[in-house]
Amino acid sequence: MPSNLLRIALFVICSLALSSAALAAPIEIVVQRDPIPQGAMYGWSLRMTVQSGYNVGAVALVATGDTDFQFNSPFVSVAYSLYIPASQWDGVKSVVIIQGDNPALINAPASNVFLGRWLSPYATTPQFSVGDGEYDIGGTVFDPNFNNYPVGTFSIRVVPEPGAFALTAFALALAGLRRRRIFWPSERPTRQNCRP
Repeated sequence: MPSNLLRIALFVICSLALSSAALAAPIEIVVQRDPIPQGAMYGWSLRMTVQSGYNVGAVALVATGDTDFQFNSPFVSVAYSLYIPASQWDGVKSVVIIQGDNPALINAPASNVFLGRWLSPYATTPQFSVGDGEYDIGGTVFDPNFNNYPVGTFSIRVVPEPGAFALTAFALALAGLRRRRIFWPSERPTRQNCRP
């Protein structure tokens, strides 16, 4: 029995290590919950990291569970950017399109560039979520000439997400559970009511 539990634990740990060691996309979009809420709302910061050769002209994303978006106005052009709340789009998702004053919003390489912040009454996912704009807008990340980059060149990650340690502990706890028969005090196990 202990060897089976050890095999399961090793399998879970190896699969988590392999999945988190996947190659990073050249354009990474990270949405992270701010540590301090703004009144009754939680802030979810939008940041991008771009590798060499991938200048970004615009970004188009959809979100659920948000109420507003605050652009990083010294960096992002408020005149050319757009936020459409869910009530004016499709009733479920809101849309944010971000552009800069120059043809390139982000000149590569760039790391952890702050583009703005969603406001949401929700502190966790999936109540608040962010997705690509491929279906709703026709693209997600665009070059300075407004040609969209293919889906494989960018990744979207919403943090906080369950950590590897929490997932491993959960898997081990599930693996350790066994089906047990509980006897009432008046019902002692005998040969007649015990199963082999």
